[in-house]
Amino acid sequence: SKQGPMDLEEDIPLTGNADDGNGDRLPLQQKYNKESLEINQGPLSRYASARQDAIARYRSTQMGKIRLGTSSFLVGSIVGGFMGQSIFNNGKRMALLFGVMFWIMSMLRNDYGEMSRALGLGLIYLLQRTKAVRRQYRTGPHIRGMCRLGPRKPFPPIAMESGEENPWRYVPMSRDDPDFEMAKSLLCVVLIGSICGGNMPLIPTWMGSAGGAVAFAVFGLGKNARGDLMRTMGMRVVALTSEAMRINSDLRIASKVMVVSGKVFDKIMILDRKHRIKDRLVRGATMAYDMASRTFTTVQNDIQQGGSSSSDRYSRGKNDDERRRSRS
Repeated sequence: SKQGPMDLEEDIPLTGNADDGNGDRLPLQQKYNKESLEINQGPLSRYASARQDAIARYRSTQMGKIRLGTSSFLVGSIVGGFMGQSIFNNGKRMALLFGVMFWIMSMLRNDYGEMSRALGLGLIYLLQRTKAVRRQYRTGPHIRGMCRLGPRKPFPPIAMESGEENPWRYVPMSRDDPDFEMAKSLLCVVLIGSICGGNMPLIPTWMGSAGGAVAFAVFGLGKNARGDLMRTMGMRVVALTSEAMRINSDLRIASKVMVVSGKVFDKIMILDRKHRIKDRLVRGATMAYDMASRTFTTVQNDIQQGGSSSSDRYSRGKNDDERRRSRS
Protein backbone atom coordinates (compact mmCIF):
# COMPACT_ATOMS: atom_id res chain seq x y z
CA SER A 1 0.00 0.00 0.00
CA LYS A 2 1.13 3.53 -0.66
CA GLN A 3 2.43 5.47 2.27
CA GLY A 4 1.40 9.06 2.79
CA PRO A 5 3.64 11.91 3.88
CA MET A 6 2.69 11.34 7.51
CA ASP A 7 3.71 7.69 7.30
CA LEU A 8 7.07 8.60 5.76
CA GLU A 9 7.70 11.12 8.49
CA GLU A 10 6.89 8.56 11.18
CA ASP A 11 9.34 6.08 9.62
CA ILE A 12 12.27 8.49 9.94
CA PRO A 13 14.54 6.98 12.62
CA LEU A 14 15.70 8.89 15.61
CA THR A 15 19.34 9.83 16.08
CA GLY A 16 21.37 8.06 18.73
CA ASN A 17 20.45 4.87 20.52
CA ALA A 18 16.89 4.90 21.72
CA ASP A 19 17.49 2.01 24.10
CA ASP A 20 20.14 3.63 26.26
CA GLY A 21 18.41 7.02 26.24
CA ASN A 22 21.63 8.90 25.46
CA GLY A 23 20.73 10.05 21.97
CA ASP A 24 18.84 13.23 21.23
CA ARG A 25 15.26 12.64 20.23
CA LEU A 26 15.24 14.89 17.14
CA PRO A 27 14.31 13.22 13.85
CA LEU A 28 17.12 13.11 11.27
CA GLN A 29 15.28 15.45 8.92
CA GLN A 30 14.86 18.10 11.64
CA LYS A 31 18.49 17.70 12.71
CA TYR A 32 19.63 18.08 9.09
CA ASN A 33 17.53 21.21 8.65
CA LYS A 34 18.93 22.68 11.88
CA GLU A 35 22.55 21.96 10.88
CA SER A 36 22.05 23.28 7.34
CA LEU A 37 20.50 26.45 8.76
CA GLU A 38 23.53 26.96 11.01
CA ILE A 39 25.95 26.32 8.13
CA ASN A 40 24.15 28.49 5.59
CA GLN A 41 23.71 31.50 7.84
CA GLY A 42 24.93 34.51 5.91
CA PRO A 43 26.67 37.59 7.22
CA LEU A 44 23.29 39.21 7.92
CA SER A 45 22.72 36.88 10.89
CA ARG A 46 25.79 38.31 12.63
CA TYR A 47 24.21 41.77 12.73
CA ALA A 48 20.48 40.88 12.93
CA SER A 49 20.62 38.61 15.95
CA ALA A 50 17.53 38.69 18.11
CA ARG A 51 17.02 40.21 21.54
CA GLN A 52 20.09 38.60 23.10
CA ASP A 53 22.34 41.53 22.18
CA ALA A 54 22.35 44.70 24.33
CA ILE A 55 22.19 46.93 21.27
CA ALA A 56 19.25 45.00 19.80
CA ARG A 57 17.39 45.16 23.10
CA TYR A 58 17.95 48.90 23.36
CA ARG A 59 16.73 49.43 19.76
CA SER A 60 13.59 47.36 20.34
CA THR A 61 11.59 50.54 21.00
CA GLN A 62 11.17 53.61 18.83
CA MET A 63 12.51 55.91 21.55
CA GLY A 64 15.55 53.66 21.93
CA LYS A 65 16.30 53.96 18.21
CA ILE A 66 16.03 57.75 18.37
CA ARG A 67 18.31 57.96 21.40
CA LEU A 68 20.85 55.62 19.88
CA GLY A 69 20.92 57.59 16.61
CA THR A 70 21.32 60.86 18.50
CA SER A 71 24.13 59.40 20.60
CA SER A 72 25.90 58.09 17.48
CA PHE A 73 25.62 61.59 15.99
CA LEU A 74 27.21 63.07 19.13
CA VAL A 75 30.07 60.56 19.06
CA GLY A 76 30.73 61.36 15.41
CA SER A 77 30.65 65.08 16.15
CA ILE A 78 33.20 64.65 18.93
CA VAL A 79 35.52 62.61 16.73
CA GLY A 80 35.14 64.96 13.76
CA GLY A 81 35.58 68.08 15.87
CA PHE A 82 38.78 66.72 17.41
CA MET A 83 40.21 65.71 14.03
CA GLY A 84 39.19 68.96 12.36
CA GLN A 85 40.63 71.09 15.14
CA SER A 86 43.87 69.10 15.17
CA ILE A 87 44.42 69.01 11.40
CA PHE A 88 42.68 72.09 9.97
CA ASN A 89 42.32 74.24 13.11
CA ASN A 90 38.58 74.42 12.38
CA GLY A 91 36.47 71.61 13.82
CA LYS A 92 32.90 72.80 13.16
CA ARG A 93 32.52 71.50 9.61
CA MET A 94 34.26 68.23 10.36
CA ALA A 95 32.11 67.80 13.47
CA LEU A 96 28.91 68.19 11.44
CA LEU A 97 30.18 65.94 8.64
CA PHE A 98 31.27 63.13 10.95
CA GLY A 99 28.10 63.44 13.03
CA VAL A 100 25.87 62.92 9.99
CA MET A 101 28.11 60.10 8.75
CA PHE A 102 27.94 58.24 12.10
CA TRP A 103 24.17 58.76 12.24
CA ILE A 104 23.75 57.21 8.78
CA MET A 105 26.10 54.35 9.67
CA SER A 106 24.03 53.57 12.79
CA MET A 107 21.20 52.42 10.48
CA LEU A 108 23.38 50.02 8.47
CA ARG A 109 23.68 46.29 9.14
CA ASN A 110 27.40 45.85 8.64
CA ASP A 111 30.62 46.37 10.55
CA TYR A 112 30.35 50.16 10.21
CA GLY A 113 26.86 50.12 11.69
CA GLU A 114 27.97 47.84 14.52
CA MET A 115 30.78 50.23 15.41
CA SER A 116 28.55 53.31 15.29
CA ARG A 117 25.80 51.73 17.38
CA ALA A 118 28.30 50.35 19.91
CA LEU A 119 29.92 53.77 20.35
CA GLY A 120 26.52 55.45 20.69
CA LEU A 121 25.26 52.97 23.27
CA GLY A 122 28.58 53.17 25.10
CA LEU A 123 28.15 56.94 25.43
CA ILE A 124 24.60 56.47 26.75
CA TYR A 125 25.74 53.92 29.33
CA LEU A 126 28.67 56.13 30.38
CA LEU A 127 26.40 59.15 30.91
CA GLN A 128 23.98 57.05 32.93
CA ARG A 129 26.72 55.67 35.17
CA THR A 130 28.25 59.12 35.61
CA LYS A 131 25.37 59.99 37.95
CA ALA A 132 26.20 57.05 40.21
CA VAL A 133 29.87 58.04 40.26
CA ARG A 134 28.98 61.61 41.19
CA ARG A 135 26.77 60.37 44.03
CA GLN A 136 29.50 58.10 45.32
CA TYR A 137 32.26 60.74 45.20
CA ARG A 138 30.66 64.04 46.19
CA THR A 139 32.69 67.23 45.89
CA GLY A 140 30.17 69.62 47.47
CA PRO A 141 31.16 69.00 51.12
CA HIS A 142 34.84 69.55 50.29
CA ILE A 143 34.14 72.80 48.43
CA ARG A 144 32.11 74.05 51.40
CA GLY A 145 34.94 73.04 53.70
CA MET A 146 37.45 75.00 51.58
CA CYS A 147 35.21 78.08 51.74
CA ARG A 148 34.75 77.70 55.53
CA LEU A 149 31.00 77.22 55.02
CA GLY A 150 30.89 73.85 56.73
CA PRO A 151 32.97 71.29 58.61
CA ARG A 152 35.67 69.34 56.87
CA LYS A 153 34.76 65.83 55.72
CA PRO A 154 38.02 63.88 55.32
CA PHE A 155 38.41 61.78 52.20
CA PRO A 156 39.15 58.94 52.35
CA PRO A 157 37.39 58.48 55.68
CA ILE A 158 39.59 58.14 58.75
CA ALA A 159 39.72 54.61 60.16
CA MET A 160 37.82 54.39 63.44
CA GLU A 161 40.21 51.85 64.98
CA SER A 162 43.48 53.72 64.58
CA GLY A 163 42.15 57.24 64.18
CA GLU A 164 45.10 57.99 61.87
CA GLU A 165 44.59 59.94 58.66
CA ASN A 166 46.81 58.25 56.10
CA PRO A 167 45.37 58.05 52.55
CA TRP A 168 48.14 55.68 51.46
CA ARG A 169 47.01 52.98 53.91
CA TYR A 170 43.26 53.32 53.49
CA VAL A 171 41.30 50.05 53.27
CA PRO A 172 37.47 49.97 53.09
CA MET A 173 36.14 48.22 56.18
CA SER A 174 32.44 47.99 55.29
CA ARG A 175 30.20 47.97 52.27
CA ASP A 176 29.36 51.65 52.72
CA ASP A 177 32.99 52.77 52.64
CA PRO A 178 34.05 54.21 49.26
CA ASP A 179 36.70 52.57 47.11
CA PHE A 180 39.94 54.51 47.14
CA GLU A 181 43.48 54.00 45.86
CA MET A 182 45.90 56.82 46.54
CA ALA A 183 48.29 55.99 43.67
CA LYS A 184 45.57 55.97 41.01
CA SER A 185 43.88 59.04 42.44
CA LEU A 186 47.13 61.02 42.56
CA LEU A 187 48.00 60.00 39.00
CA CYS A 188 44.62 61.26 37.75
CA VAL A 189 45.04 64.48 39.75
CA VAL A 190 48.41 65.06 38.06
CA LEU A 191 46.78 64.46 34.66
CA ILE A 192 43.98 66.94 35.43
CA GLY A 193 46.51 69.54 36.58
CA SER A 194 48.57 69.06 33.44
CA ILE A 195 45.53 69.60 31.20
CA CYS A 196 44.34 72.66 33.14
CA GLY A 197 47.80 74.21 33.26
CA GLY A 198 48.45 73.59 29.57
CA ASN A 199 45.37 75.61 28.63
CA MET A 200 46.28 78.66 30.69
CA PRO A 201 46.55 81.86 28.59
CA LEU A 202 49.74 83.91 28.30
CA ILE A 203 51.84 80.93 29.45
CA PRO A 204 53.72 78.46 27.20
CA THR A 205 51.92 75.12 27.00
CA TRP A 206 54.79 73.01 28.33
CA MET A 207 55.43 75.36 31.22
CA GLY A 208 51.75 75.57 32.21
CA SER A 209 51.35 71.81 31.90
CA ALA A 210 54.33 71.04 34.12
CA GLY A 211 53.38 73.71 36.67
CA GLY A 212 49.77 72.55 36.83
CA ALA A 213 50.80 68.91 37.32
CA VAL A 214 53.17 69.77 40.18
CA ALA A 215 50.68 72.12 41.85
CA PHE A 216 47.80 69.62 41.72
CA ALA A 217 50.06 66.85 43.02
CA VAL A 218 51.05 68.98 46.00
CA PHE A 219 47.40 69.88 46.65
CA GLY A 220 46.39 66.21 46.45
CA LEU A 221 48.88 65.26 49.18
CA GLY A 222 47.50 67.78 51.67
CA LYS A 223 45.49 66.66 54.68
CA ASN A 224 42.93 69.44 54.42
CA ALA A 225 39.73 70.26 52.55
CA ARG A 226 41.66 71.13 49.40
CA GLY A 227 43.45 67.79 49.45
CA ASP A 228 40.12 66.01 50.03
CA LEU A 229 38.69 67.76 46.97
CA MET A 230 41.66 66.80 44.80
CA ARG A 231 41.55 63.16 45.88
CA THR A 232 37.79 63.02 45.27
CA MET A 233 38.26 64.44 41.75
CA GLY A 234 40.96 61.86 41.07
CA MET A 235 38.74 58.99 42.21
CA ARG A 236 35.94 60.26 39.99
CA VAL A 237 38.25 59.91 37.00
CA VAL A 238 39.36 56.46 38.19
CA ALA A 239 35.74 55.31 38.61
CA LEU A 240 34.71 56.65 35.19
CA THR A 241 37.69 54.93 33.58
CA SER A 242 36.71 51.65 35.22
CA GLU A 243 33.13 52.07 34.01
CA ALA A 244 34.35 52.81 30.49
CA MET A 245 36.46 49.64 30.51
CA ARG A 246 33.47 47.65 31.76
CA ILE A 247 31.26 49.08 29.01
CA ASN A 248 33.92 48.27 26.42
CA SER A 249 33.99 44.68 27.69
CA ASP A 250 30.19 44.40 27.50
CA LEU A 251 29.77 45.94 24.03
CA ARG A 252 33.16 44.92 22.52
CA ILE A 253 33.69 48.47 21.28
CA ALA A 254 37.47 48.22 20.82
CA SER A 255 37.26 45.10 18.67
CA LYS A 256 34.57 46.66 16.45
CA VAL A 257 36.63 49.83 16.03
CA MET A 258 39.67 47.73 15.09
CA VAL A 259 37.65 45.85 12.47
CA VAL A 260 36.45 49.08 10.86
CA SER A 261 39.93 50.60 11.07
CA GLY A 262 41.36 47.59 9.26
CA LYS A 263 38.76 47.88 6.51
CA VAL A 264 39.39 51.59 6.07
CA PHE A 265 43.14 51.00 5.94
CA ASP A 266 42.69 48.27 3.30
CA LYS A 267 40.57 50.60 1.16
CA ILE A 268 43.15 53.37 1.49
CA MET A 269 45.90 50.99 0.39
CA ILE A 270 43.83 49.88 -2.62
CA LEU A 271 43.23 53.49 -3.63
CA ASP A 272 46.91 54.27 -3.13
CA ARG A 273 48.00 51.40 -5.39
CA LYS A 274 45.46 52.45 -8.02
CA HIS A 275 45.84 56.24 -8.00
CA ARG A 276 49.29 56.75 -6.39
CA ILE A 277 47.84 59.04 -3.74
CA LYS A 278 50.92 58.87 -1.52
CA ASP A 279 53.26 59.83 -4.38
CA ARG A 280 51.03 62.78 -5.27
CA LEU A 281 50.97 63.96 -1.67
CA VAL A 282 54.75 63.72 -1.48
CA ARG A 283 55.13 65.64 -4.75
CA GLY A 284 52.68 68.29 -3.59
CA ALA A 285 54.46 68.71 -0.27
CA THR A 286 57.82 68.95 -2.08
CA MET A 287 56.47 71.58 -4.48
CA ALA A 288 55.01 73.59 -1.59
CA TYR A 289 58.33 73.44 0.26
CA ASP A 290 60.27 74.53 -2.83
CA MET A 291 57.86 77.39 -3.46
CA ALA A 292 58.11 78.55 0.16
CA SER A 293 61.92 78.35 0.00
CA ARG A 294 62.06 80.40 -3.20
CA THR A 295 59.68 83.00 -1.75
CA PHE A 296 61.77 83.27 1.41
CA THR A 297 64.97 83.63 -0.63
CA THR A 298 63.41 86.34 -2.81
CA VAL A 299 62.17 88.30 0.20
CA GLN A 300 65.57 88.01 1.87
CA ASN A 301 67.33 89.28 -1.25
CA ASP A 302 64.89 92.18 -1.52
CA ILE A 303 65.55 93.12 2.09
CA GLN A 304 69.31 92.99 1.56
CA GLN A 305 69.08 95.04 -1.65
CA GLY A 306 66.83 97.55 0.10
CA GLY A 307 69.37 97.91 2.91
CA SER A 308 72.27 98.38 0.48
CA SER A 309 70.34 100.95 -1.57
CA SER A 310 69.48 102.94 1.55
CA SER A 311 73.13 102.88 2.64
CA ASP A 312 74.13 104.03 -0.88
CA ARG A 313 71.69 106.92 -0.66
CA TYR A 314 73.06 107.83 2.74
CA SER A 315 76.67 107.80 1.49
CA ARG A 316 75.73 109.89 -1.59
CA GLY A 317 73.97 112.44 0.58
CA LYS A 318 77.00 112.60 2.86
CA ASN A 319 79.33 113.21 -0.10
CA ASP A 320 77.08 116.01 -1.40
CA ASP A 321 77.18 117.70 2.00
CA GLU A 322 80.97 117.53 2.04
CA ARG A 323 81.17 119.08 -1.45
CA ARG A 324 78.92 121.97 -0.38
CA ARG A 325 81.09 122.66 2.64
CA SER A 326 84.30 122.66 0.52
CA ARG A 327 82.79 125.13 -1.97
CA SER A 328 81.65 127.44 0.76
